[in-house]
Amino acid sequence: MQRFYKFEQVFNVRDIGGYTTTNGKNTRWKRIFRSAEHQRMSEIELRNFQSEVGIRTVIDFRSSGEADDPRGVGAISDAATNRHHFPMGDADSKHKSKQTGNWNPDYVGLLENQKDKWLEALAVVADADNHPLLFHCVTGKDRTGVFAVLLLGILNVSDEDILSDYELSHQGMNDLIQNLRYRGVIGEDESPNPGLGVDASAMGLAIDHIHTVYGGYRKYALNCGADEKMFAQLERILLE
Repeated sequence: MQRFYKFEQVFNVRDIGGYTTTNGKNTRWKRIFRSAEHQRMSEIELRNFQSEVGIRTVIDFRSSGEADDPRGVGAISDAATNRHHFPMGDADSKHKSKQTGNWNPDYVGLLENQKDKWLEALAVVADADNHPLLFHCVTGKDRTGVFAVLLLGILNVSDEDILSDYELSHQGMNDLIQNLRYRGVIGEDESPNPGLGVDASAMGLAIDHIHTVYGGYRKYALNCGADEKMFAQLERILLE
């Protein structure tokens, strides 16, 4: 089955199906996707993508400033039946990282400060009528990455596979950087914005935080306000 979906100017789009859980099941293919923002998707690309996967619902984790784009919220969002916007993060964070040369994704901070929004997003995913579903932020690796960690963890995917899924964003960001060089946004000899980095150690700290502070993914989700019924719905919808 297909993990990455390639587009000319939309990056880090991938299916999170095919991961084995600790009880021997697998996450379903073509049920839930993660991506970067998608305003630059062409009409032909959108038509082909929707004819293959048929996204019905989009979860957008971009801040209000990031989502308020003159090009609109994004082609997939326009085509989907529903869009849920759970804004978080700093719209200027990537610009600040370019100016300072430093990038601190603070995944632990996202876990601690956005519990209400993670719960709302999990509730959307737990509704079978919302699938196939895509969730995204700007680059599809930080806020999107934390939500993927939570979702896969709740489904009992191993920490090793969860972190490997996060690290696949290296490929997505390399594609983005190559495109920015091709378009002249980044010079051939210019170092890319540190905010485009994929920090496995930072996500590893977040995973450790979930285990050491809460005792695991489901207990963290329970602390956010989830319940066992939600976990059962997620398993029914997303596992086979």
